[in-house]
Amino acid sequence: MAGVIAITLLVPFASKLPFTFQRSLAFLPLKLNAAARSDAEDTEDWRLQIWKDALPTVPQHLLLGKGYALSQGELTVASSDAFHYSSDIQSVDIVGSYHSGPLSVVIPFGIWGVIALLAAGLYSMASMLVGEGEEGVRLVETAVATADRIDHDTSGPLFTGSVSGWRRSPHRIDSPT
Repeated sequence: MAGVIAITLLVPFASKLPFTFQRSLAFLPLKLNAAARSDAEDTEDWRLQIWKDALPTVPQHLLLGKGYALSQGELTVASSDAFHYSSDIQSVDIVGSYHSGPLSVVIPFGIWGVIALLAAGLYSMASMLVGEGEEGVRLVETAVATADRIDHDTSGPLFTGSVSGWRRSPHRIDSPT
């Protein structure tokens, strides 16, 4: 209810808000500063161009991911005085700032990073729904066993620290205190 009241009060005063607020509201049909609306549209065009440039690189990094390491060539470009953050795919790729959650996961981490992120999200939702107790412990143990199985089958330490370390967590119900 408070949100509806706040939005109702916001509409007549939208043009009086700070520039950054107006910019974030530019997608709404409100009377806003023309410069704020124009800046928001330019930002949208810039992001769409970044995504359009980055999307074709996804297949080459899908299996193993690009990682965060820089090649000698990328380091040279990034160290130059002419380097700046633009929609140029080379500079965006060096920085790794794709301004898109899915692209920022799949390009550096590949499909395995996407799977791990989805597993973490599912675990979070399941733990909120199930909560603490025996059912929660069984659900987490199943998730850990599945993660370890994926880790073993892919011959890589995908979950070595956080997931496997859960078994030794002092917060487990059946662990001695």
